[in-house]
Amino acid sequence: MALVTFEGVLLSRLLEVLAVPGDVTELAMTALNDYQVAIPAADVRTWPVIIALKRDGQYMSVRNKGPLWVVYPRHAFPELEQAKHNSKWIWQLKEIVIR
Repeated sequence: MALVTFEGVLLSRLLEVLAVPGDVTELAMTALNDYQVAIPAADVRTWPVIIALKRDGQYMSVRNKGPLWVVYPRHAFPELEQAKHNSKWIWQLKEIVIR
């Protein structure tokens, strides 16, 4: 399988820039199709989770799961290959609610 490269913004950095308090426990993510998932804030503090804008150097269109996609670094952390993390890979991201 070919390695796919994603580029984007570290979710932890985004929370830092927005001055999100450290006691936040989750991020409620919603996709364009209204799919929702709650991402534990601990994930963002533990791993370099990104909001990807590009896949293999190209901006992602809605047709290709863009324009934004939450991506976990599975290639670098074997524990992220567990099935329980699959639902957190939300694509076509439209909204983040900080709880």
